[in-house]
Amino acid sequence: MKEKLKKSLTISEKDKKLLVYVFAFLIVFLAYFVGFQNLSTALDTSTKQVTELTKKKKDLTTKNENKAKYESDTLTLKSESSKLFSTFENGTSQPATLQFLNSIESSTGVWVKSITFSEPVAVYTFGQKASSNPSNTSGSAYSTNNIGYKETINVSYEGTYAQWKNFLGFINNYEKKNTIEAITVSYNESTDAVTGTMTLALYSVSGDGRNFEEPKFDLKTGTDNIFAKPGE
Repeated sequence: MKEKLKKSLTISEKDKKLLVYVFAFLIVFLAYFVGFQNLSTALDTSTKQVTELTKKKKDLTTKNENKAKYESDTLTLKSESSKLFSTFENGTSQPATLQFLNSIESSTGVWVKSITFSEPVAVYTFGQKASSNPSNTSGSAYSTNNIGYKETINVSYEGTYAQWKNFLGFINNYEKKNTIEAITVSYNESTDAVTGTMTLALYSVSGDGRNFEEPKFDLKTGTDNIFAKPGE
């Protein structure tokens, strides 16, 4: 019985060779499979890098071929942007707004009877435009901290018809950006008086290179004797 069991557990030389071949095949297969996966990943990475570098090379080649044109266009656009920025105030404040209204009164003769201020509101943040340049890795077309603000004021006014026309002309032709958002007008033909209200939006851009200075008013204020007659 023991002899039969011993013989049944004995592996023949042929079976041993077969097992060796099977193990060898498994080792080769696993090595190939793992190696192929690593090679495939490396190939995908290399292909992606080659594609990106080819795109950058094409972009830089085009830029180099059109270097003179780009330099000329840059100077032109820089000049135009400077002109555009010059049409906006460098900042805003209530004293600056009062100075603007004072200029209106002195230039047109219209009496600004009252004014209601509001806090400036940020309406545009510069530098948010995405870059289309393949060589730009930051994502933005340019970097700046410039912010555009809008200040809305409500004024009531009074003047003659001629002064009222000058009033509108002054605002519409003013060198700094502003818009009339709403206006009411009442005309008294017998006195030639025009009265009404106006909602006016004033725009400014603050940030890099935009130095804002508060206006200085040369006005005499206060008196040593409140009971003194005028001129004393």
